[in-house]
Amino acid sequence: MVRSVSFFPDGKTIASGGDDGIVILWDVPTEKKKYTLRGHTDWVRCVAVAENGEMLASGSSDGTIRLWDPSSGSELRTLKGHGAGITCVAFSPDASLLVSGSFDRTLKLWNLSTGIEQKTFTGHISTVWCAAIAPNGKLLVSGSSDPNGRLKFWEIASGQELLTLETYSGSVTSLAFSQDGSTLLTGGSGNRYNQPVLRFGDLPLPVLRSLQ
Repeated sequence: MVRSVSFFPDGKTIASGGDDGIVILWDVPTEKKKYTLRGHTDWVRCVAVAENGEMLASGSSDGTIRLWDPSSGSELRTLKGHGAGITCVAFSPDASLLVSGSFDRTLKLWNLSTGIEQKTFTGHISTVWCAAIAPNGKLLVSGSSDPNGRLKFWEIASGQELLTLETYSGSVTSLAFSQDGSTLLTGGSGNRYNQPVLRFGDLPLPVLRSLQ
């Protein structure tokens, strides 16, 4: 089963990861494999491509994050630190940082030039399923299986939690910012939802400051 897919900026290549523990780069025009990336020892649950297209990240149930050079298919680095499987990965806009979420209920921020863990964000009480960094690189948003689909907003520089919103009767499973950072689209589970599309003009001042 395929668990995650991500387009490259040019729209001509797709990365996919799945239950076989393999990451595959696909050439869209020809529908053929470009590279098969091996290294994970369990399901690949998430893949993400840097905005410049020069790096690929994959997260696995084996508890590791692997960074890849998509031009050659070679592994650049393995990141370890979570206490359980990885559920989501997301690059900062300048590709200098990576955020990861896990079954261990935490998020971690990684410096990609050194591979060093910079921060751990704690506050969720259940699995963190998704995370997104705002286009300005200052605000982090995470979604989880916390009761009532809690969505948390964090200031990246300080690691401070700014706001918690209850959004779904189930879990928050996906997040995406608009290109200008003014809107956040969420996806989740359950039979009711509250504000699946968030426009930041109505949010508290600390969140708005982190978007400036």
